[in-house]
Amino acid sequence: MNLQDNDIHIWLGPDTGLPTDAILREVLGHYLPAGQAQLARTANGKPYLMQQGADPLQFNLSHTLGRVACAVSRGICLGIDIENRQRAINVDEVAQRFFHPDEIQALQAITDVAQRRQLFFRLWTCKEAYIKAIGQTIAGVSLQQLGFDCSAATIRALFALPAQQQWHFHNQACGECEISIARARHCAGTDSPHLTFFSFDRWENGPSGQGLQHCQRAADEAL
Repeated sequence: MNLQDNDIHIWLGPDTGLPTDAILREVLGHYLPAGQAQLARTANGKPYLMQQGADPLQFNLSHTLGRVACAVSRGICLGIDIENRQRAINVDEVAQRFFHPDEIQALQAITDVAQRRQLFFRLWTCKEAYIKAIGQTIAGVSLQQLGFDCSAATIRALFALPAQQQWHFHNQACGECEISIARARHCAGTDSPHLTFFSFDRWENGPSGQGLQHCQRAADEAL
């Protein structure tokens, strides 16, 4: 599958209980020659390809209740998070403990419960996507400092991003789920990325078979 420098491909489907590495090898098999999707992990558990070329693939995967999402690009750093808004969680209590003051203020300004939950999960997935992109874990960062402003079409970080990198953030509602993607490139590559969404319903037949049912949902969507 063709993946240009400015592309981000998002694969969405049911969480069938397959191990994470099996799902990643299945997706990466669409971009790599046979046998090259050999995975290793950093000390914090972020997967990467053992065989790195001059322009290595970046990828990340996330699970939620019944759903899985995988992102693939050629950026410097890439992270994705998917969360089901129906999760049994007290959003106000969690926000008070872990959110930036500006995020808490934005949540408190919303009186509609469903809309407040949607914004909560939009902010939460932005945090997790960024944390995963930089190869960290929730335990290794201060969530209160990683604030985001999602009030406009362009998501804005409320903290200092790493120098010499151009960061882009994107959020997408998908049924009962919120999906956020964080991707960085060197500042020389400042063009906005384009997203293409694929959906699938099963994995059984491998990357070259017809069991991986997918269809393009959105193309050339600028971050």
